[in-house]
Amino acid sequence: KFNDLQKDGVVIIGGTISSVLKLMGDSKKGLEGGSWFGYGDGRPFADELIVDEASMMKFPSFLAVSTLVDTNARIMVTGDHQQLSPIVAHDWEEEQRPSVQEFEPHRSAFKLIQDIAQSPNITESQARSSELNFTFRLPPEIRGLIRQLYEEDVELGGETAEDITLPSKKESPMADVWQQDTGLFLIEHTEERSRVSNPTETEIVKRLLENASGLEDGSVAVITPHTAQRARLQTELEDFIGEALAPGSIDTVVRVQGGECETVIVSPTASAQTAISDNQEFLLDLHRANVAFSRA
Repeated sequence: KFNDLQKDGVVIIGGTISSVLKLMGDSKKGLEGGSWFGYGDGRPFADELIVDEASMMKFPSFLAVSTLVDTNARIMVTGDHQQLSPIVAHDWEEEQRPSVQEFEPHRSAFKLIQDIAQSPNITESQARSSELNFTFRLPPEIRGLIRQLYEEDVELGGETAEDITLPSKKESPMADVWQQDTGLFLIEHTEERSRVSNPTETEIVKRLLENASGLEDGSVAVITPHTAQRARLQTELEDFIGEALAPGSIDTVVRVQGGECETVIVSPTASAQTAISDNQEFLLDLHRANVAFSRA
């Protein structure tokens, strides 16, 4: 089948790291005397490899898929170094082994290739970087919030904001936020006992959705750092799923990186001072906040 496809045009294979590697491995096992994709001895190759969300991919994983390309292939990686890095359970930063310190296997594929491209020993014909600095998607208020993270590298541009007027007060602040087509709103509460699940914030999100009218189906996403809060939100907001909330639109920050939605509600969850201080590296991470707010 794939041989026939290759005769008629370009074959594009997409998937996760493991699925693509498994597919290529199965292609070698399933044929005698050759492979549908590659050299006659079964070694697969591709003319081009494109890696999306490379800032979340560990470099050894990138090396694994890079073995699937031809000697003269082109590799393109895309990513955002100001968003979340690969999730690693081990504390690699404290590793003392010389090999780990030299090769840094815990770093992202995007960051390491970025460093390679900026090396004085590398020419543009070998590796080059292209910084994209214009967002067609983010509303001006949110771009203004996150652009500070990028100022050392690029001046993040986009559409200019028109004059923004504050909405007139209604009976409920929960209704006020829906009076404008776009905006950035901070809702404060005084509850201070929650750690990984927050009933107060769940009720706030519920009331926000109850006070909205005319929302398109699947136009709202709810994001939280903690899986326990995600489970609570999924239970309490069940009536809105299939309407304003699409199935799967309530999720953690890590899982929504790369996605987008017209309206994004962020539930930070932790309000107890001890919970915040004990997990400040996780909760107050600017990269995590950047992912959450830039989904809109």
